[in-house]
Amino acid sequence: MIKFPAITLIAFLLIATLAWAFTSNRRTRLRQQREAGYQTTLSTYQQDLQPGQTRAQVETYLRSKNITAEQAQYGASNWDKFVKIGQEHSSRFCSHDDIDVRLAFTPSGTTPQAPATPNDTLTQVSLFTWSRDCL
Repeated sequence: MIKFPAITLIAFLLIATLAWAFTSNRRTRLRQQREAGYQTTLSTYQQDLQPGQTRAQVETYLRSKNITAEQAQYGASNWDKFVKIGQEHSSRFCSHDDIDVRLAFTPSGTTPQAPATPNDTLTQVSLFTWSRDCL
C-alpha cells in the first residue's frame, strides 16, 4: 500500500477547493450577466409595447422587427405571445428552461378560452420561464 504524506493530501484538497470556488464564482457571474441581459431586453419590450395596445398592433411591431413569437395558451389565460430571449440549464428533470418575454392579452371575446383575435388587448409584458422536454 502506498502512503501519501499529509502535505500531499492537504495540497490536493486545497487545489480542489480553490477550483470549485473559482468555477462556482464564475457560474454566478455569468448567470448575473445573463439576467441583466434579460432585464435589458424586457425593458425594451416594455417601452415599445404598452398595455392597452391591440394584438394586431403588437403583431405588427413584432413583424417589423423580424421577431418570431410563439402563441400559446398558458393556464386559463387567453392565447398569449412568447418571445424566446434565452435558455438556461434546468435544475429539474428537464433538458432546459426557456426564458421568454410573455406578452399577455385580455381576450376581446366573451370567454377566456375564446380564440385569439386582432382586437385582444395587451395587459402585461413580463419575463416568463418555462421548462421544456420534461420527463
